[in-house]
Amino acid sequence: MGYTINMLKSQHKLKWIALTFLFALASLFTMLIFTKHKTAKIKIGNTIFEAEISSTAAQKAKGLAGRTSMSENGAMLFLFNEYGNHGFWMAGMKIPIDIVWIRDNQVIGFTKNIAVTDKEIFYAPDLVNKVIEVAAGTVDKKGIGLGDAFTEL
Repeated sequence: MGYTINMLKSQHKLKWIALTFLFALASLFTMLIFTKHKTAKIKIGNTIFEAEISSTAAQKAKGLAGRTSMSENGAMLFLFNEYGNHGFWMAGMKIPIDIVWIRDNQVIGFTKNIAVTDKEIFYAPDLVNKVIEVAAGTVDKKGIGLGDAFTEL
């Protein structure tokens, strides 16, 4: 009889541990999905954008995926701790974009009018530490050019 009671207590304890683990895992998953981006005003050339900042791995992986629209002066700014030839893809994207490649505080290139159906991975033309995504056509419409200054306001 004592063995049966101890066995039931052990099973109850294991269920409690499993439920606690599942709750913690669900909380972490929810936090990764619904993490709010910080925002900042940024300026490229003569244009001011309201940018969402992606600095965590989860934010960078998700990017603009799932968004159905972007305001004319909206942007997503990806910040990297190291210079690199960072790759970007359109997985899960629902809006076409332009990508602006930034090294330090200067535009070194752009990739324009990337369709949501594009399967290619896009890389910077040289090492960068910042990348900005804007609505497709923005680079041409706003006259953003090579060598334009980038500043965080």
